[in-house]
Amino acid sequence: MGGVDIAPNLSGTVSGILNFVGVIPFFLIPALVGFSTKYERSMAQWRYVYYGTIVVVLLTTIVYVFCGTSDAQEWGTYDVEPVEEDNVDLTKKEKPEDQP
Repeated sequence: MGGVDIAPNLSGTVSGILNFVGVIPFFLIPALVGFSTKYERSMAQWRYVYYGTIVVVLLTTIVYVFCGTSDAQEWGTYDVEPVEEDNVDLTKKEKPEDQP
């Protein structure tokens, strides 16, 4: 799922927000791994990291399956239909509404 899928007209903004949120774990994970393994290299300590990763992946997958969608959102699409060029008279000059 990307910004283009959920908001075609705001894809740059949405992609930037998604990338910002997606980068946050890269700052937090090394600190959490160091804390959970207590800077040791034993397999018993690393099992917590592996099991924690499995839990996070399963939880986020379940949330997406039941709550997520990649359909275009109404706030990210224009509802205005484009004006057809055949119906526009460019030679006619319109008066502003406040002038007689």
